[in-house]
Amino acid sequence: MMRSDTNEQSAAEQRKTLQHQFRLVEVLEKIPLFRGLSMHQFKQILKIFKSKMIPQNQVICKVGEESFEIYILLKGTLKLTFEDGKEFARVNPIGIVGEMGVFTGDRRSASIVAATDCLLLSIHKSELMRMLRADAGLATKVLMNVIETLSDKIRHDNRIIEDLRQICPPGRWTQIIGDANQMK
Repeated sequence: MMRSDTNEQSAAEQRKTLQHQFRLVEVLEKIPLFRGLSMHQFKQILKIFKSKMIPQNQVICKVGEESFEIYILLKGTLKLTFEDGKEFARVNPIGIVGEMGVFTGDRRSASIVAATDCLLLSIHKSELMRMLRADAGLATKVLMNVIETLSDKIRHDNRIIEDLRQICPPGRWTQIIGDANQMK
């Protein structure tokens, strides 16, 4: 009788684990970085994610630091701040932060702070790169998604620049661009 109870308990735990993994895959499918991956590839990625509980007001990373982790927000709200601490954006559940620095090698362009208690998935750069080197198909899909994301950001920024150019007083645009280039 004891063995049957143990088997039933084990089967229930396995079902619960599979349901949890399926929910995480549903989350990952919504993130552009992981678009188009197979179930096998999702399972591989889930093996290297770490779950982290972050209390409200904890700084997760600071502007200027090296980019070693990608974060996916499952619960809570993150705020992104400039070096002076002024908030410029919020990230809600199923948002991703830190991915571009991990792929480009750039330092953090913003600080990330938990605006509320948060549940994150994190993936370390070394683990991700090891996985990408081991699976060319996964690497191709992820890197094509990175290129698409960067292209989307450039298109978005170009629209903003064009809108600003349109409202800029005549003759000032060249001076503004020159001043911006000198600031680099």
